[in-house]
This record gives sequence, C-alpha cells and structure tokens, in this order.
Amino acid sequence: MLCSRFVQYVLRHDDRKLFRFCPIQSSKASDLLNKAGYTDLVDLTTIFLIAPTGVQTESTAALRIFCSLKGLSPLLGLGWVLPSIVRDAIYRLIAQNRIRVFGARKECFLPDASWSDRLITDLTKNNG
Repeated sequence: MLCSRFVQYVLRHDDRKLFRFCPIQSSKASDLLNKAGYTDLVDLTTIFLIAPTGVQTESTAALRIFCSLKGLSPLLGLGWVLPSIVRDAIYRLIAQNRIRVFGARKECFLPDASWSDRLITDLTKNNG
C-alpha cells in the first residue's frame, strides 16, 4: 500500500511530468535497468530512479523525486543533511515494515486514464 500511495502522490504533485512508473517485477523494468547499466539483483523493497546520471536507489532516489515535486514535498530534501548510510538504514527499516505499518492492498492500484501516459508497462507501445 505504501508503494501505491507513493506513486499516486508523485503523480498528483509532478506538474512537470518528470517521472514515469514501471512495475519493478515486469520485464520492461528489467530491460530499462539493464539499459541504464544497473545489473545488480533487483530488490523488490526499494525504489529505482533511472536518471541521466545513472540509477539511484533507496533514500537517494526518494529524495531526488521529492525535491522535484511541487508544494511542500521539497522540504523532505532536508533529509540530505543525513549521511546516506543513515538515510538508507531508515529507508530499509520503513521498507521492511511497510506492510505491518501501512497495510497491504487486496488488489493492485489501478490509475485513472489521465495518468496512462505516465506508466510504463510491457504492453505500452513506444516507451523506449
């Protein structure tokens, strides 16, 4: 549920449409990560941000996303004052306990049609 909420939050606050999302379990995600030079085993409890500078994960990916959104989201950028080892430890703690704390969805998040251009799936055409 936390992952779905995060995606919905970003979709609502990303006025510049900087971010697109892909299910991490999909072959498309694997292809995109491989093309970006990321060949480590995929951890399903983390977020991956494929940027021109490379693939970022965990707290670095989340902070880069939050800092690019409208509203109060960039205030979360204050997390940059913490060393990455501390930020990532906090990130992993939340990720490991996300279902217990935030609950689980009984069905997958289905975005409304207005967000269809922001989602990358194995069925999406021309998504590079």
